[in-house]
Amino acid sequence: SIANFDPNYRQCDIAGYRVYRGTRGDATNLQLLAQFDKAGDVMQDFTGQVNQLDAQSFSDCVPDLGIYTSCTSAGPPVNGYNLIAPIDVALDGPLTQWQTVIPSGTRGYATKVDTAVTGSVGGRPSGKPALSGTGIPFVFIDKPGSCSSCGVNNLRTYYYMVTAFDINSIRSGPSSLESNLSGAQSIVPSRIPANQVSSASVSALEIVGENGPVVDNTAPTINPATGAFSKKFQPANGASMAFVGQFVGSIFSAPGTVTAQLTDLTLGDARSGVAAGYTFLVTASDGSQSSITLPIQQDLSGADAAATSAPAPFAIPDPALLAKYGIPSAGISIAGTLSSSIPSYQPAIGWGRGCADGSIVPDNPADGCLYNGPRWFDTPAEPANPAAVNIGDAGTAANFNNAGTLAGVTTVFTPHTSLNLDAGWRRVEAALGGAVRAADFQLTWGSGAIASVRDLTHDVAVPLQTNVLGGGYGILNQSATAAAGSFDGRPGVLTIADFGCIEPFLSGAVPGPSGTIPCTAATPYAMSASVVPGPIAINAGAAAGTQTAAAQPNNGFGMYIAGHIFLFELTGGALPAAGTVWTLRSYTGTVFGGSGAAGNLGAYSFVPGTRPFTALGAKMQIGYAAENYLVAATDKGLNKVHTVPDPYYVTNSLEQSGDSKIIKFVNLPNQAIIRIYSSSGVLIRVLEHSDDVSDQEIWDVRNRNGQFVASGVYFYHVESKAARRVGRMTVVNFAR
Repeated sequence: SIANFDPNYRQCDIAGYRVYRGTRGDATNLQLLAQFDKAGDVMQDFTGQVNQLDAQSFSDCVPDLGIYTSCTSAGPPVNGYNLIAPIDVALDGPLTQWQTVIPSGTRGYATKVDTAVTGSVGGRPSGKPALSGTGIPFVFIDKPGSCSSCGVNNLRTYYYMVTAFDINSIRSGPSSLESNLSGAQSIVPSRIPANQVSSASVSALEIVGENGPVVDNTAPTINPATGAFSKKFQPANGASMAFVGQFVGSIFSAPGTVTAQLTDLTLGDARSGVAAGYTFLVTASDGSQSSITLPIQQDLSGADAAATSAPAPFAIPDPALLAKYGIPSAGISIAGTLSSSIPSYQPAIGWGRGCADGSIVPDNPADGCLYNGPRWFDTPAEPANPAAVNIGDAGTAANFNNAGTLAGVTTVFTPHTSLNLDAGWRRVEAALGGAVRAADFQLTWGSGAIASVRDLTHDVAVPLQTNVLGGGYGILNQSATAAAGSFDGRPGVLTIADFGCIEPFLSGAVPGPSGTIPCTAATPYAMSASVVPGPIAINAGAAAGTQTAAAQPNNGFGMYIAGHIFLFELTGGALPAAGTVWTLRSYTGTVFGGSGAAGNLGAYSFVPGTRPFTALGAKMQIGYAAENYLVAATDKGLNKVHTVPDPYYVTNSLEQSGDSKIIKFVNLPNQAIIRIYSSSGVLIRVLEHSDDVSDQEIWDVRNRNGQFVASGVYFYHVESKAARRVGRMTVVNFAR
């Protein structure tokens, strides 16, 4: 029944892990060292009992008391139950759950609470840190520190315990569950053997194209007089990949490389709450592969939106090195994550809307953010004032050539809300924005068709996509739009409304565009690489969907490429000759100033935006280098061997009880024989050291008969194959 339903009871899952450390193994001595909790997980609150502020906060959503002010949906109980839509509460930060609530006007007041991870319980601190969405690294390295409480010291014994914890709803019982603090494992930190060569490093992220890493560290500048950019933009900076936690170089014996290639891009809808999808093929250092899709809900106004993947295998350790540390090699990998961010759709493609509604700063159109848009050119440099015919929020354009200049092309038109179309087109831009990138595209003509399209910035081919708008390109001819269904109702003329008959717009998978350019065609209009010029019509200033303007004097075609829609009117209707090269320069960010149909707005300037990783076929790459091998011990190396403590005086902090005595030899190679002599030359003890992990060997301060040795000066002889070393130490022992 609804009364008993509890979606937050999770018997077998976890919210995260906690790492404890102490100098003794009992639970009372263990102190919380670190906490790692899942990133991006939520609790579904069906009862209005979650409050993310503090233990004494008021709440505007207490369905049990009929308070629905801040609930997802309001209303009185139905059939005795308070049926409200569940509220997703992010498990990130403080989390307080009500246990007893009394009304206070139109709000609720907690008289008793159960605090899961932070705040107070019964007026006292809970003692647990707040959730922070760190993600679970699966690797934690406790490094030496300058004091006993802030780190570990070599040679001392420590006890570690890892617990799993979970957050449940109040109905499930205790809201904060944690495994028992028992079974702590003892560890004595030490350095690696003195004759082991060990090093590790992780290289910086690289963007990789078809011909290797893409290196371009120079940002373009904008000409203040012409608005032309000086060069193509740099590769994407909106994505990254990294090992989770710390890279453990001691379990790798060779370098490796991890790549993540963008293999698919699906459009989202910033206005309708549909996330764009970015699918990567991750190739780990051993060649194994996994697929990761990052859903990112693009922001409406000015903020970047980002997502980070769950951990995936990045690198496979050396089984022999794992065995040294007692770790079984089966199924062991070092994990990593991918992260990606995309700019708001307005500085990506919806500049006119951002100017009109104040989302792009400066927020007044008179301040000058009207001359924006991608630009085409077939000369070595961009033409001047490429978007000068944009007309602003009202008016009718004298011509529609707002996207550059090409020989043999009368008009290159790209639609923009509030720059040449009304506000309805923003629904389309909000769907296209997730595919836009900062890049130069090189289009090469064949005979009656596009021979190739390349992304010069990311050094990859742009794929032809015939049935879907995504990260590729496609030509839409008027002949492909002859079937009824387009919102323009003009099968004999190609308009921008015809793009509504291509997926994902046709099916409404991204619902926004159907509010502007709905389509009822039975099958999607097909794009192709072939170009068949036909009648085209361009509206500007009027409603985007009606498209009632007369056909242009010359035939042309439509094109989609990586989030941008274009209509080309060919001079005389003739196609360019085979071998002709066109360049499209796309950017993310905002151009201010300029002069044209909307008036003189001052000198051009440019504010760059995040350059999203949306280039299909491009890769991200990180590499690592690691060395872990043994060399022969030398006399010089053995000179660093010494005892701890020296002098030994009755007892020391390394000893755990009064009947145990410890002197440690440190800086040893992995294999050595230690002979201990009295000052008169009598052999007291022989220690055989064999340890591929540690540089130390323990002497219990006893002779060969098991008796504690007397006070005095002792000599030791260390032998490791051909290397030799003689040293001495002082022992002050208790009186016999």
